[in-house]
Amino acid sequence: MTDIPKNIQRFNLIALLLFAKLYESFPSGIDIDALKLGHDAVPKDTASDEQDWDFGAAAHDVVLWLAEEGFLRYENPNHTRDFFNARLTMKGLTVLGYLPVSLQSGDAKEPIIEKIKRILATGTEKAAADGIGAILGQIFNLASS
Repeated sequence: MTDIPKNIQRFNLIALLLFAKLYESFPSGIDIDALKLGHDAVPKDTASDEQDWDFGAAAHDVVLWLAEEGFLRYENPNHTRDFFNARLTMKGLTVLGYLPVSLQSGDAKEPIIEKIKRILATGTEKAAADGIGAILGQIFNLASS
């Protein structure tokens, strides 16, 4: 993953962690502290104060971008780095693989959220090597269909 720019690596790790948190809480909204979200996404084997700051700063932008693209919604009346009552939209939920039982075909594929959970369970340092870019590519491809 060394040929992937650091900003894209940060985006990928933060986005996967955020999707997992939002999916686990759905339909209830959650409050997101961007600095904490970024800190939680830092690969622990390479953690440093500088990296912690870079991830925290990037997490704010990741939330904003995913909301602009229609994956989630949130409240932020004071325009701070915190996001309140954040939850997946129908688009976000559908892309992550939730389909009502009545719409599932007999040969249903593994939902993307299950792939995300499996990768995150290995730890963020290993997740970077496990093709997170490919999973986010699937998410964005499905969203643009």
